[in-house]
Amino acid sequence: MSSFPWFSDAVRFPAFAHCPVLDSLTEPEDAPYFLLGTIGENMTVSAAPTFILKDRNNVSFALTLRIPQDEIIESVPGGGLDVSDFRKGFTAVVEGAKRSGVKEGKLGFIVAPSGSVKVIPASLENLNELSNRYHEGVQGASRNCQACSTSKPNDDLSICTGCRCVWYCNKECQTVGWKENNHKKDCKIFKACREIFP
Repeated sequence: MSSFPWFSDAVRFPAFAHCPVLDSLTEPEDAPYFLLGTIGENMTVSAAPTFILKDRNNVSFALTLRIPQDEIIESVPGGGLDVSDFRKGFTAVVEGAKRSGVKEGKLGFIVAPSGSVKVIPASLENLNELSNRYHEGVQGASRNCQACSTSKPNDDLSICTGCRCVWYCNKECQTVGWKENNHKKDCKIFKACREIFP
């Protein structure tokens, strides 16, 4: 059984301004945290892919992907890194993000190794809506059918085998959920989140 993150949790998912500065010491017992940002623009002009994102507070910040030196293709913008997943409106996820370039009242920017940044095919707003809907549909030992909203014990419902985050009364409800309630799109989002936040 999978659980879906509470994206409204400001400790696990802090705003950009609340991420520590690169040179600051982080206590080893600190719980993992993830900076989330909806991708707005691709601002790549050099060999380092750079994107402008908006955080949970709708504050813009820059994210630069650091490509290993031996993988950079100098003559190609973005160093030749495939950034096709970094689409406008999708959410970039940076685990343990630390701010660089913080000085004279400036908040700085984020630099992260290229392979460490993950992308979820949804905006932060959509993730928050899905998170709220998921947690509203879970009450202890019972769940709500995604199609008809009937609350039943877990054993009386079937779980979506794709994302393992949505339940159905029967095959008919599953068809309604898939075709009419957007689960075809949402299933991809749930699966992406399960891979990043197991």
